[in-house]
Amino acid sequence: MPDVLRRALPAVLLLAASAAPAFADDESEARKAIRELIDDFAAQRNNLRQLEQKAAILKCRNAAELFVEETLAHPGRREDRGEFGTTLLYVFSNRRDDFVEPVRRLFRDPSEDVACWGLKLATDLEIGPKVASDLVGLFDREDEAVLGIRNRVFRGVEDPKVVERLIAEAGKSGDRADAALGALGDIETPAAHACLRGIAVSESESAVRRDWAFQGLAPFIDAEDERVALDGLASADGKLATAAFLAFCNSRKAPPPAILRKARPKIWDQMSDEVDEMLVLGGDGEIVEDLLKRARESSDTQERLKLLERAALSPLPTRAAKFGKALEGETDPWCQEALLLALGGSGDPAAWDTIVVRLSSEDAGEAAAKALAALVRSRGTERKAAIQRIIEENQPGLLSTFDGAWLGPDPTEIDRLDLAAFLVDLLEKNAARRPVRLTLIGGLIDLASEDFGEERSDVPKWREWLKEEQRKARKD
Repeated sequence: MPDVLRRALPAVLLLAASAAPAFADDESEARKAIRELIDDFAAQRNNLRQLEQKAAILKCRNAAELFVEETLAHPGRREDRGEFGTTLLYVFSNRRDDFVEPVRRLFRDPSEDVACWGLKLATDLEIGPKVASDLVGLFDREDEAVLGIRNRVFRGVEDPKVVERLIAEAGKSGDRADAALGALGDIETPAAHACLRGIAVSESESAVRRDWAFQGLAPFIDAEDERVALDGLASADGKLATAAFLAFCNSRKAPPPAILRKARPKIWDQMSDEVDEMLVLGGDGEIVEDLLKRARESSDTQERLKLLERAALSPLPTRAAKFGKALEGETDPWCQEALLLALGGSGDPAAWDTIVVRLSSEDAGEAAAKALAALVRSRGTERKAAIQRIIEENQPGLLSTFDGAWLGPDPTEIDRLDLAAFLVDLLEKNAARRPVRLTLIGGLIDLASEDFGEERSDVPKWREWLKEEQRKARKD
């Protein structure tokens, strides 16, 4: 052996000897940190030590294995109130794959309790797709570990063999079949949805299983799923009709209003607000009349406002006339404002006269200005006429409703300069009317993104700015 190696060997051996206990100490510290973190989260304690504890755990190569061992042995595991999952995600949110092999081993453990703990870890970590073949293997066990399958654990699974096995199990009877049916509801493959549709329409299936099947179709229902859900709405069974309606709700799709209106008496009363809203969004004319009638007859202002705001969501072109008629006999200022805003949001030019006539009202003037701004924004036109009308009514303060929205969405440079020229002209005509002048200057500053300080009231200064901006626009 060369002399240089002979001299270095004792130092190398000493270093190796000192390194081995250091790693063992790390493991000991990691186990201690896991236990302490669980206890801290159980007691809802939050302290700076938690960062150190997390670092101590992650310093170990086999941190995931240690977590599994420590949590399985923890005396409070069966009374878990969320502290184990919180600790798990706090420490391992960026190292979820470290648990794939440990969780697979838990699924293969002969103890039902241990296998169920693996299910919890897989669910919390959302690693179902990576352990899917072992997950579905729980159906081969003689015990009831498979009944511990939780919502979401199969989410994202696409393995056709896994789906095929779940379909076969779901077609049987008993609790294990129900567990498979629940798992299929988390899978978005065509085969899984075909199975769910078959159960949903089967007269031989229980109402409970058909209900689960409908729920499993959402949130991504395709044309075939939609056809089945419509059949469910037509069912005489209120539970099935409600489940079919929920499938539409969760997928953000609306069934034809005529079908939904017919099914409404069968859908659970707790869903009445959702039914109302879906009918409104679907363009049902009767529901708007119904909501306005219920608002008129209610003595609870909050309930009235809720009904009016729901009616305002209607896309019907005739809705403005309904809102205008409801406004005629309305005396509550809050409900007047809700109806005026509904009129403005309708974008119907016929709403113009109904709104502007109330600009001079002491009670409804501000609400009318907001409605006028909403009308202008929804139509993208008549902005100048609205501003002019508010000034004519000697209500310059109401122009504040246009602050930050003088141009509406996606204005062009031509729009900006055209409105700026209009405001400069108005500023010149109303220079002696201080409230009007200040409001118009505020609008110009919004458009220009520039403030001339003491010269902000100087019309020539604004004309000079406008001329320069127009020159730049022509050059561009």
